[in-house]
Amino acid sequence: MRAAVAANSNYLPVLFVHMGAPDAGAGFFADMWPQARAIADAPGLPLYRAFGLEKGTPAQMMNLSVIACSVRAIGKGNIPGKPVGDPLQMPGLFLVQGRRVLWQRDYKHAGDSPVWADLPAQWLLNV
Repeated sequence: MRAAVAANSNYLPVLFVHMGAPDAGAGFFADMWPQARAIADAPGLPLYRAFGLEKGTPAQMMNLSVIACSVRAIGKGNIPGKPVGDPLQMPGLFLVQGRRVLWQRDYKHAGDSPVWADLPAQWLLNV
């Protein structure tokens, strides 16, 4: 996502919501993307709940697509670390304006990932 944002000056502002403690999230983003804005949704994950995000089913957590995505990620040097928060919690991606959710992307499985560069066009088509 960082590359997509850097390549498109019209990319909408991004806010990450994570399950870790505030200091852990700050440390992570300081290393991975210092300009990123992020907030912690702990304890209890009230934002995850408010957006209707649920825990993944066994099929969403472990299937051939997830295994293929894991192999691809490891091949890129992304080695899984110690889980933070609930490793079964499915992520969400939302376009929010004020109190309204204008667009959302539901993840199909644990390894699912959008094509970040395509999101601005999807937002315009679906809003």
